[in-house]
Formats: sequence, structure tokens, C-alpha cells
Amino acid sequence: MWETYFKNGLLENKANYRDGKNDGTWEVYSYDGSLSVKGIFKDGKKDGLWKTFFQNGQVESKETYKDGKRVGFWEYYYKNGKLWKQQTYTDGTDGFEEKYNR
Repeated sequence: MWETYFKNGLLENKANYRDGKNDGTWEVYSYDGSLSVKGIFKDGKKDGLWKTFFQNGQVESKETYKDGKRVGFWEYYYKNGKLWKQQTYTDGTDGFEEKYNR
């Protein structure tokens, strides 16, 4: 496990590496200590569910990857937690997109 810290002493990044490549859980934090990004790498490529967060802790997006390519159903949210947009991907290619009002 590899960790870096801001000058204020709070955690900035937490990552796992294997053979010089990202492999395993990867987390990025904001200067205030709130979680900003969380996801998984497999052999240096994004794999599985990735989430981004607003500073208020609400989920900003949910994204799915397979072998580094965008796949499946992605969701994006407003800061208030309401759904903003849904999008689908197949083998890294954009598909259906639907947007919602606040």
C-alpha cells in the first residue's frame, strides 16, 4: 500500500501497486479529508465500480470499467443527491443517455 499526505497531515492518496502497476483499491481525498474518488485497478487498468464524491459526501458519479474500458450503466448526480444523468456503455463506446431535472 502506498499513501501520500497533504501538508496539513491529512491523507491525499491511498493506492496499491503490483509489479509497478496500479492494482487493487485506489482512493483520492480532498484537502479537507473528504473522499473524492474510489475505485479499483486490475493490472494497471480501471476495473469494476468507480465512484466520485462531492465534498459534502454525496455520490457525484458511479462508473463501471472492464479492462480499462467504459462498460455498463453509469450514473451522475446533482450535489443534492438527485439523479442528473444515466448513460450506458458497451466496450468503451457511448450508448443510450438520459438526463433528468433537478
